[in-house]
Order: sequence, then C-alpha cells, then structure tokens
Amino acid sequence: MLYIQANAELSVRSMLKALSLREKLPEVGTITASDFMDDGSVINLALTIDRRDGSAVFDFEGTYPEIYGNCNAPQSITSSAIIYCLRCLVNADIPLNQGCLKPI
Repeated sequence: MLYIQANAELSVRSMLKALSLREKLPEVGTITASDFMDDGSVINLALTIDRRDGSAVFDFEGTYPEIYGNCNAPQSITSSAIIYCLRCLVNADIPLNQGCLKPI
C-alpha cells in the first residue's frame, strides 16, 4: 500500500511541476480562477505551485460564506474534490488514494 501512495504522490508532484512550466509560472507561482454557483455565489481559487518540490496550496479565500441549502462544501467534500481533480489531471493510470494529497 505504501508503494501505491508513494507512486501517487510522485505522479501528482510531476504533474504540478509540468503545469507550472506549461503556464510559464515563476518557480513559485499562482494561478487564479473564479466561478459562480446558480444563485450567484462566488467560488474563488488561487492555486500556488512550488515547482522546486512539486507542492501546491489551494486557497479558497474570497469564496462566499456558507448559504442556506445543500450546496455547501465542508472540508471533507473540498478535500474529496481536490483529490479527484488531481487524479484526473495526472496523465497516468494510478488508483485514487491518499498519496495524491501529500504534495498539497
């Protein structure tokens, strides 16, 4: 199991480094995005990638606070969404596992 997680970690780190180069970011650079929910609530994301070690920080600062209804995302859901997106971006067949989040 540890090999599977270590392989996932290495795959994500490699993908993050490649993304940083493709986007022509500095050694430590940030990509930003904003989107809107159906009710107009804003979701902001700043993804800071450190190409030196292939790590990243997902920062949702500026995202609207929780709303009344079922569209909120607690930390567990946010982590699940991040790990799923990272796995989708890796250009290799690896199982979805906790190793994908080690660089985050």
